[in-house]
Amino acid sequence: MELLHDIKNIPHGELQFLETCSQIVIRCRQILKWVYAFHYFVETDWGKKELELFLFSKTRLEEACEETHNALESPLDKFLSPEMVNLSAFYIHKNNIISKMETLEKRYEGFLEFIAN
Repeated sequence: MELLHDIKNIPHGELQFLETCSQIVIRCRQILKWVYAFHYFVETDWGKKELELFLFSKTRLEEACEETHNALESPLDKFLSPEMVNLSAFYIHKNNIISKMETLEKRYEGFLEFIAN
């Protein structure tokens, strides 16, 4: 993040999405680590439909978390090259991460709402 700012003069505000996305991934991972225990306790109380919906929602959240995490961890070295004057590739990468982050947030909120109900 600092290198992108220092070498390419990208403002810190335009790089804030990396930290925000990291925090969202961490929050989702923290919820997912407790899902297995939660599943154990509700398995006998819920009907088949509710349990299937729970597992489906959990799987969608896990998939979104993995996709976002992988996009977030992709190397940024290619954007640091002095020959790269046009930063459009970086902004395409940024939009991809932000899109995955927004999907992850929606699935996270939906999953929490499902559990709360």
